[in-house]
Amino acid sequence: NGQSVFRFQADYEGTLKTQIDGNGILTLGSIPYQQWTHVGSTFDGQYIRHYINGVLAGSLDLGPDAQLPLSSSDLTIGQLHMSNGHWYLFSGRLEDVGYYDRALSDEEVLCIALGATPISGCTDPTACNYDSSATADNGSCEYGCLYCGEGTAWDSTLAQCISIADTIYIEPIACAPSCGEGTIWDPVNEECIIAVPTDTDFDGCVTAGDVLNLLATFGTCPPIPEWPDTDTTWACGDPVTYWDYDYATVLIGDQCWFAENLRTSLYANGDPIPAGLTDAEWASANDGAFAVYGEGNSTCTQYHPDIDPCDDLQSLTLHGRLYNWYAVDDSRGLCPPSWHVPEDVEWTSLQDFISLLGFTGNEGTVLKSTSGWSGGGNGTNDVGFSAYSGGYREDISGSFKSAGSYGYFWSSSPEGGNVWYRRLVASNSGMDRFLEDKPHGFSVRCIKD
Repeated sequence: NGQSVFRFQADYEGTLKTQIDGNGILTLGSIPYQQWTHVGSTFDGQYIRHYINGVLAGSLDLGPDAQLPLSSSDLTIGQLHMSNGHWYLFSGRLEDVGYYDRALSDEEVLCIALGATPISGCTDPTACNYDSSATADNGSCEYGCLYCGEGTAWDSTLAQCISIADTIYIEPIACAPSCGEGTIWDPVNEECIIAVPTDTDFDGCVTAGDVLNLLATFGTCPPIPEWPDTDTTWACGDPVTYWDYDYATVLIGDQCWFAENLRTSLYANGDPIPAGLTDAEWASANDGAFAVYGEGNSTCTQYHPDIDPCDDLQSLTLHGRLYNWYAVDDSRGLCPPSWHVPEDVEWTSLQDFISLLGFTGNEGTVLKSTSGWSGGGNGTNDVGFSAYSGGYREDISGSFKSAGSYGYFWSSSPEGGNVWYRRLVASNSGMDRFLEDKPHGFSVRCIKD
């Protein structure tokens, strides 16, 4: 019934996974690439709990009175494992590893994650070293990440520093700095805030002085601020809902991408995107339009090993829609707010990042999905981009071509009368960069602003 905590930096994106033989597998969110990450795990005889940077990320119930098997593999960090036909080892750096003879509380894990340093010889059971065998009594105990003033301690119930003389027993501390009089610690925003909003003089009480301060500013109207994004719960990797469809997202390096092709039939402002164009209408269009591969009576060729993309319903389900570049360039926006069609340089950054991971010349293989490509040309999808072979709609004839063997993706960067785009090929492990005419119908991926 112990707990291990360690801090490491991964060389590429990964996931935190615990496997308990015969009981189940607990898989949590991704570990950031090239960032120091604190990971903690506890077992209290029933639950295994995982913490990422001090915050509970998930738990696995093994049942009452469970016993972990005792073997040389009880705790492994980056154990050799198989994924997509490849063996993977841990790749990164470890800074600290600690092991405790009991399951620590949520507050204790948070305290360590925020940088508490064990104090040698500290006897205070609520101090951040949690060493029950310490014997020194020199009064030098410190709380590491907790800075309540002399003669005070953190009260987790009241969420504030209180005098030690006010209570016989102090609850186990939660890590927080000492806040001034009339203020308390906000663990979400990690700052001291006013305990009572109407306490304008911060003395801990609402009195006549607060009323006078309010009257002195009555009628004052400051300028409306630029409000920040208030959605603090969304993170890359969570789905994005756009016109009643949930798009998967993936963090690759420092870029957040859609992990599937765009399929919207509406611009971001709600205006419909023209659709159902005949071959002649598609070839002559100068405004935005979309098509679904295989729709209508247009000529359709396909090489797909898994579906019939000339069936427009099957094609829409797997590949999304194809857009001409006029839709990409429309001021009403093709992607959701705070997202956009990637510029040519952003596609280049993606390719450069994959090369840094050691896949130079094999960027296409890394980006391609593990199914849906003809002739054994499936990818490994190592970074979760999941590129499918959606083919394209030709600009002059309006016919649908190459589903199963090619995937085409617009950029938002024109040059002369053409536009840069990226191409993935079943028979090629790389990623091609070409210029093409604007009336072509290609797939679109969105990237976060």
